[in-house]
Amino acid sequence: MRILTDKALAQSVSLVYLVNLLKNNIMGYVYFLKLSNNDIYIGSTKNLNNRLLNHKKGEVKATMNLLPVKLLAYIAVPRETHARRLEKYFKTGSGRAVLKKRILTDEALA
Repeated sequence: MRILTDKALAQSVSLVYLVNLLKNNIMGYVYFLKLSNNDIYIGSTKNLNNRLLNHKKGEVKATMNLLPVKLLAYIAVPRETHARRLEKYFKTGSGRAVLKKRILTDEALA
């Protein structure tokens, strides 16, 4: 019989939680795209791969005239509602400042 320490138990529970999130596809993503006019588009979604494909095919009204788009970064969070709140924050002045200072590097913006 194996006895888990508090730390090992927490890691084990965290891993099980993460696996369940991934299996059930209930994670949310905030993503940042560089548009052809060098603006940054901020969005959120439950399925990042499909959403990026939609952008690249020109199926998203907000970016269809600004192709090609390039994924600069994304943030994965446990719930789609968290992603929506983060998206809203990153669209504010202070959110954009944090985005440029802490998340997007000079190389990504070039």
